Amino acid sequence: MIRALVVGGVAFNTMIQVERFPEPRAQTVFSRGYHEALGETGAGKALNLRKLGFDVTLHGPIGDDLYGRRIEERLQQEGIHFLRDLDPRGTERHVNLMDAEGGRISIYMAYATFEPQLDLARLEALIPTHDYDTNGAGDALFAGFLFGHARRYPIEQCSRLASIVGALCVTSEELAAPTLSPELAEEEYRKHFG
Repeated sequence: MIRALVVGGVAFNTMIQVERFPEPRAQTVFSRGYHEALGETGAGKALNLRKLGFDVTLHGPIGDDLYGRRIEERLQQEGIHFLRDLDPRGTERHVNLMDAEGGRISIYMAYATFEPQLDLARLEALIPTHDYDTNGAGDALFAGFLFGHARRYPIEQCSRLASIVGALCVTSEELAAPTLSPELAEEEYRKHFG
């Protein structure tokens, strides 16, 4: 299983569905429904990666409070390893008004510390070291795509060949993998994609 480390925000949100956003005047608005959910981009990335089969570790600051515990419980249910640093301001919370057209108004109820104190050594220990050299990977990706296009392969096959040639490039110290050849590209394609 491929491992992923996500470092980002985590919040606990109340989502309120309305037919349309209220006008800026005093009034009563009836919702079409509401629910509570995890929020913020770190949590969103982690949840989606986990559902796609990644072994995910998420780091984010949360409060030592009810909402922080609810976040930890939900992430545990999803099989996500959660590393937290305590935010002295508490867990970030939003109320999001969602209209029928998919628009959103986000109201920050409690917001995170602007520059939280993080245990950076703990995070750095999670980042794997490797001997890959990405110099030339973009050029190799282009060349792999053009290789497939010149053979009149479908765009999906061209994209896959691009990823193969790019991957071969980052395993070498050169701008092009010394072993790269049309035969190797085709062989790697068959091995990985049939």
